[in-house]
Amino acid sequence: MATHKIADISYTPHNGPCWSVCTCGTRLTAPSPEALETRWTAHSGNGYTFSYGFGVAKSGVLFSGTYAGLSRYTENTWQRIEPKPIDAITQSRDGEVWLGTRGTGIHRYDEKNPLVYTVKDGLRANGITALFFDRDNNLWAGTSKGISRFDGTEWVTDVFPNERIAIAREGGGFRQSSDGAMWLNQS
Repeated sequence: MATHKIADISYTPHNGPCWSVCTCGTRLTAPSPEALETRWTAHSGNGYTFSYGFGVAKSGVLFSGTYAGLSRYTENTWQRIEPKPIDAITQSRDGEVWLGTRGTGIHRYDEKNPLVYTVKDGLRANGITALFFDRDNNLWAGTSKGISRFDGTEWVTDVFPNERIAIAREGGGFRQSSDGAMWLNQS
């Protein structure tokens, strides 16, 4: 792991392992339950050269987003399930997986009831570079044109209208501190 840049980190709900993905491809790693925190088990094999992010659904299924689309990892096997390029993945507090695409907006992954948000719904741009749910379950979306936020009912198209704040692809993300402050990383 030391020779590869970590692209994203997530965790399995209900006190499961922490997962990371590195630039060597969609190579997920998780600490073995009986091992020290420095020992990792690699889970690779979807054949893509880079993963832009991944998420863990409430069911425990892992998702990885790449330039070639979305893959799902179940029963020790990768399966490609969506062909559009995915640049960001996040999970809502209730475990739903949300996808940021390169040009078709934000998609909630749900095989039965898909949901898509685009600029027509209030996003700043359809190319999504970063996604994050804050502790109040607001969805933050980073684009190369600005930052949008969704409260579950409506979008704030440009959260920082007087600033030139945007997140380029492979260029940053969101985090929230324990006091509720939002932090943006712009590379």
